[in-house]
Amino acid sequence: MFFLLLCTSAYTSNCLEPIGWGARAVGRGGVEIAIADDADALNSNPAGITQIKGKQLDLGFGIFSPKIRFRNRYGRRHTRVQYYPAPEFGFVFHIKNTPMAIGFGIYGPLVWHTRSSPYFKTCIPMTQR
Repeated sequence: MFFLLLCTSAYTSNCLEPIGWGARAVGRGGVEIAIADDADALNSNPAGITQIKGKQLDLGFGIFSPKIRFRNRYGRRHTRVQYYPAPEFGFVFHIKNTPMAIGFGIYGPLVWHTRSSPYFKTCIPMTQR
């Protein structure tokens, strides 16, 4: 019953999230989903943290600068160059003599700087859909 009190509504956002956080994942071209061998797997493939032996701490900071172009019925659009912070923190602890691991991670949401589109002005909690 206690956990029911912790439940909140989940909101959706049209945001960009890169596949791969951290230098290793980005250097591999985003294959972090398949090869999860560091604490940053908490963001891309949480089940992969069981492959990590011992303890591992990953800290990092990056700059994310997406360039988007699209065409719709209102004409051609593109985004201006903007830079967004992309902090990352992950800690994984492998439980000895078991196939289990415990992890904790904080990854900067890239929705901090999103703006609502004039074509999509509604934001509806997923629990009310």
